[in-house]
Amino acid sequence: KRPAKEIAERMDVEYNYLSRAVLTGSSGCNFPIHWIRPFIKAAGTYHALKVLVNSCGFLLVKNPRALRNVREIRMTLNAYQKRFLEVVDSLIDCINNPSVQSCEFAVARLTDHQEETEYWKRLVKRGNVGQLELGFYGD
Repeated sequence: KRPAKEIAERMDVEYNYLSRAVLTGSSGCNFPIHWIRPFIKAAGTYHALKVLVNSCGFLLVKNPRALRNVREIRMTLNAYQKRFLEVVDSLIDCINNPSVQSCEFAVARLTDHQEETEYWKRLVKRGNVGQLELGFYGD
């Protein structure tokens, strides 16, 4: 994540204007939609697109790349499982210590998990997981 001043420089816009453009409500000005691609490129992250898509009730899911071998699949699945446990922990925290902050954190973790689950679903549907057993990708 890059600092806002660096993002403004990379986009060739005034820092003050960019700062107001990303504010919500009456204190900000509208973020020009044609800025989304330059903003993503300048920021070096898809977070702005994710916020936009999530605010419209959708998930942002990156198309999966083929996993190269069984070891890579296992490592990736282990990481996925670990992140799911973090989701459960955030839900338990929200239930045991209900606050705006704990529940917003839980919702954000759930959204991340939904996106990652959809990624795995697409990967499996494409057949990039099961074909490793047949040796199409090698070990």
